[in-house]
Amino acid sequence: MIPYFSIQGLRLCNWASQKLTTFRQTVGGFCHHFHHYCRGSYDTWIIQENSAIPLPYIQSVKNTAWRYDDTTCQLSHVPGDAPSRMSWLSTKVVIVEKDQEDREYDLDDFFEKLRIYSAVAPSLPVLFMAWCAHSKNWFPSDCIVQFHIIDHSGDETMLSLRADEACLSFRNGKLYADKI
Repeated sequence: MIPYFSIQGLRLCNWASQKLTTFRQTVGGFCHHFHHYCRGSYDTWIIQENSAIPLPYIQSVKNTAWRYDDTTCQLSHVPGDAPSRMSWLSTKVVIVEKDQEDREYDLDDFFEKLRIYSAVAPSLPVLFMAWCAHSKNWFPSDCIVQFHIIDHSGDETMLSLRADEACLSFRNGKLYADKI
């Protein structure tokens, strides 16, 4: 009789051990993904409709979505022949939120490294979301975002995220702002 209970006890311990291991793996995986999602430490982001989402959290990617790879600093949509660069000499973004001081960020280093692989020009919100994913800075959707640019001619221009969304175009392998 005692060997029977010993065997059953061992089976119960083995079963409990397997269930505990499965539970630990499940909780551990959830915590790992939650930690990375909150800290924004993913390499590839899908940008669509003014939002950036880490690639592991996308079930299906629309053909209209942009993809930003943080490890290579590449933004791609519809594959282009050669990478395009920014034509801007200097760029700062100013974030204006209600009841808070304006915040200013320098985008020069980001735009210097950024390469765009696409046959169509990205919109200003796509560039902004790529920078957000790169810098791990996130802002409320109701804030005002202003790009203060020194363009290729040395002229100062200000572009607003909502007013000037589609003002960008490619010429000679560089991205230009066509706001006049």
